[in-house]
Amino acid sequence: MADALLGSSASLAETYSLEQIRDAANNADRTGEAALADDLRRAAERVEANRELVLFLRHAAEAGHPAAQALLGRILVLQEEAEGEKWIRRAVAQGDPWGYYFLGLMYYKGLGVPEHTAEAIRLWKQAAGQGLSRAAADIGLLYFAAIDVEEDEDEAARWYRRAIEMTSVDTNLGSTSQVVDDCGPGDAAVLGPWMEMFSTFSGVNDEAEVAELRRAAEEGDSEAQLKMALLTDAPEGSAESMVWMRLAAEQGVVPAQLLVGVAYDTGIGVAEDNTEAARWFRCAERRLRVAAESADSDAQYFLGQIYERGEAVLKNLVEAERWYRLAAEEGHVLAQFSLGNIYELGRPSEGIPENEPQAARWYRVAADNGHAYSQELLGRLYETEKDEIEVARLWRAASQGHVDAQYELGHKYDTADGVWHSDSKAARWYRRAAHQGHAGARYELGMMYRYEHGHFGQDLDEAARWFRLAAEQGHADAQYSLGLMYGVGAGVEEDDSQAARWYRLAAEQGHARAQSLLGHRYLSGAGQNVSEAVEWLRMAARQGVSDAQELVASVETWSCSESRIDRRTLLSLIRLEKVGQVSVGSVTHQAAFEVRGLDLRWDFGPNGDGTYDYAFRIRPDGMGLYYDFSRSEDGTARPSQLFQCERSG
Repeated sequence: MADALLGSSASLAETYSLEQIRDAANNADRTGEAALADDLRRAAERVEANRELVLFLRHAAEAGHPAAQALLGRILVLQEEAEGEKWIRRAVAQGDPWGYYFLGLMYYKGLGVPEHTAEAIRLWKQAAGQGLSRAAADIGLLYFAAIDVEEDEDEAARWYRRAIEMTSVDTNLGSTSQVVDDCGPGDAAVLGPWMEMFSTFSGVNDEAEVAELRRAAEEGDSEAQLKMALLTDAPEGSAESMVWMRLAAEQGVVPAQLLVGVAYDTGIGVAEDNTEAARWFRCAERRLRVAAESADSDAQYFLGQIYERGEAVLKNLVEAERWYRLAAEEGHVLAQFSLGNIYELGRPSEGIPENEPQAARWYRVAADNGHAYSQELLGRLYETEKDEIEVARLWRAASQGHVDAQYELGHKYDTADGVWHSDSKAARWYRRAAHQGHAGARYELGMMYRYEHGHFGQDLDEAARWFRLAAEQGHADAQYSLGLMYGVGAGVEEDDSQAARWYRLAAEQGHARAQSLLGHRYLSGAGQNVSEAVEWLRMAARQGVSDAQELVASVETWSCSESRIDRRTLLSLIRLEKVGQVSVGSVTHQAAFEVRGLDLRWDFGPNGDGTYDYAFRIRPDGMGLYYDFSRSEDGTARPSQLFQCERSG
């Protein structure tokens, strides 16, 4: 029954990873029915929606098998059937790690239960505690990507490393002290000479030499077999090439084993066969490990390659780094370059944090050993060697938690100061400093969220949150930015009073743009105060704010008394650059000033066409004439108010 189910779909390898299958097998073995559980798991991972499989799982689940209960529950939950939760909880009651994992997944995604990330993490920790690497990796992902939790790269790395440690049992393919019989005789100690022959062999032209080479190959000479594989490696001879390559592989020639594995993996020259590909990759890995542990730097380098690419073993950058380092320290130039590359790219999600000083160090060593591309990459990291030294100093301090160094390093990447510009690197170091309370880093992080920099998109709520934290610490730029957001209602509710409050706090610290905006608000806002407006505008003008300079130059303060009523009114008159035209009906009038300070409107026309409803003029004798055209029926108007004015500022 199980065998039939396993053969019912070919999509397993495309949909689920080898890691998942192995994890399922290892945990099912603990129940005591390893063979049945393994078949169930593999069948469930291949064809979840298959009705026959569901019936098979249900039979095993009802018999009390926890692995079947967890998988049946998962299928039913994905089909939005309420019964699914019941089976998953039954598996949990029996302590099944996959039961814990799937129940956590339900809480994380809100599948039939309320979304609750904290509960998901709690359940995944239970699963990880029983050796389920996938649960540990998912916890690491949440912390790394800051999904519903505070970003914590150290915590993420801790969980990723636990996941890698859990899978390491599967990646250690057999004993490293000897090579199993099905991988052929010999060892990998001659890998270097093999690779030298492989790279320098240019073929033979003489028919007699070819015949002699073929004879030696047919008699079992592994080097001749490999050379014959290279000679016949052409479209018309690829089948023969594969025959010779396989014969060499069966004699333990590591390069041949790797190439045979690639052929079966890609279906080039032979029918694609994942089982055969895995077999030959595994043979190469075992031989390489034997030689690598005997300090063969070529083997160490190739073993690092296998782990970095995930050939023969589960991809494991921690292992790749270890073998690259051993080879690099022995002077292997390609390993030195590869080690630098791993550190430069940095993949915290796979257990290797970015470490630019280490990347630079190994690129430099490789470059000194003649590796030209390493020198080019080193040039892309820094402008000068002095910059390299400075960044290395900051990295050491920042990595040890020094908040100012974290901010400075982020600022270097943000402004391309001696290094290549990198939003993502800037964001990472700003965030670390921000979490330690650095006001400048909090402001910069807010700017990144505000304007879509870094490795995240625009998020106005997050921008406002970081601006507020920095503003409350007295950061003037953050106070100004928070004022802007209140002014337009971005990330916060629009609130003019809050905008004015934050502008003033920034302005009092000498922030020129805040001073200018505050001056504008006092000229035109509800709390109009011309003298204070002019004071703030002059402060901004002294710092080079051009629009403040222009506005200060245009403002004239007049002390005027209304002619009909014995009272004095302080008017703010902004002289128009060009005498304004006031059009009402078919009549055009002239206005010399825009008036601020009257308890009357001074508006543009209702259609935004540049016309005025009112006009104000001052005659040479100081008489201020105020015209109200909005009440005019024919487009003409007499002064509706008269003022006797004297210029006072």
